[in-house]
Amino acid sequence: MRKFWILFLTLILLGNLVYGSRRPQIGAKPIGFGSAFISNSEDAFGALWNPAGLANLVEIEFDYDLSQGGFSVGLPIFESLTLGTSFFDLNGTDRFMIDQTNNPIGTFERGRNQAVFSLAGKFGSQLLLGANLNLTTDVHARRHPSYDLGILINATSGIRLGASLREFGDQYREPVFDLGMTWQTNRYFQLSSALDTTTWKFRIGTELSFHRLSLRYGSIFHLDGSRNWSTWSAGSSVRISRSEISYAYIEDQERENRHFISVSFTFGLPTGIGNNNYGKSKIIRTSNVETIANQYNLEIELLLSMIRVESAFKPNAISKSGAVGLGQLMPPTARDLGLRVPDYENITQPNHNSKIDERFNAGKNLEGAARYLRMMLDRYNNNYALGISAYNAGPGRVGENVPAIRETERHVGKVLNYYYQYKNKSELKNQDLLKLNQAINRP
Repeated sequence: MRKFWILFLTLILLGNLVYGSRRPQIGAKPIGFGSAFISNSEDAFGALWNPAGLANLVEIEFDYDLSQGGFSVGLPIFESLTLGTSFFDLNGTDRFMIDQTNNPIGTFERGRNQAVFSLAGKFGSQLLLGANLNLTTDVHARRHPSYDLGILINATSGIRLGASLREFGDQYREPVFDLGMTWQTNRYFQLSSALDTTTWKFRIGTELSFHRLSLRYGSIFHLDGSRNWSTWSAGSSVRISRSEISYAYIEDQERENRHFISVSFTFGLPTGIGNNNYGKSKIIRTSNVETIANQYNLEIELLLSMIRVESAFKPNAISKSGAVGLGQLMPPTARDLGLRVPDYENITQPNHNSKIDERFNAGKNLEGAARYLRMMLDRYNNNYALGISAYNAGPGRVGENVPAIRETERHVGKVLNYYYQYKNKSELKNQDLLKLNQAINRP
């Protein structure tokens, strides 16, 4: 079945390399990226650049482009299936910061709109496929269907390849074919490029991400000689709780509208899993564990592997040294993290009442562990091995390398081993994610 999809998409993509797209650019985030958003599309707006990217969503997301008048919604249905819908104005010059200064959400010009219905799925850990149905209404109230197809391939742990064919099948509109590649060394930096084989534009963009702030820069080069200058763009995003505000500016001599603003909101759903058959793939939606991981900008696989090794997901675990709970927090560390912990004469015999010793509150313990892990990763430039070492042995015993402590070396090895297992085995990750969610939601 997978081979059929790949062959089907490839034939259609290669058979429609003509014309150029008239769909306006949507979303301040991809625009600030230099529009190099083919291999790294990962939000609801990403469906308009490469519909396969919609499969990256793990929770409901609503994106609104205030400067264009367009919105997208992404809805994960199953672990490997995501639905989406978009609606926007086709008038690319209708920007509220120029023509509609008194209209903060853009204008949906009557008779020139497009509705998009998206479907995306994951096939294993390396292949993502997506498709859009576009329904366009022109000034004569005629509706013209067109289609988008996209593919993403996780070639290695740090390299992703992508291709998309957009708006083909409508005689009144012109399709466009893009190839893209993203290189991501860590969670802080990524470099993306895209080639529009229709108009021969080469786009390249880079992003630096911090805890709540992302900065972007991109350039567009015209390889066909139609221009003797390049276009550049810059942008940023600020994450506030479960929302994000993005801004982009594009420097282009032929553009009047150069400012772009969009907002994004994510919404969690209850876990909704009613059986304990861990052997089957589960419908994992946004959970308390994922919320905590996102809050501290941690990979869910890393947080899961840490807790599995520290406590085997047992909220009441107590070590011989007096560490308690899911994250095995010692009394001084827990107090520094804001948890209430009494002074004990013997720390190996703590009070199990979670109102007296909050380390036995599974949710607070997990959040404290996530916060402490993020502090250690920030201290060691997001080096996982050193951050895990500091969490286990204390930052005072960690320099430029993992300390030569046999227990710590084994601990780091176990955590990273589970981390890579979770990366490669989604069923195992979902099983343990369910266990951890049950642990922190247990009365």
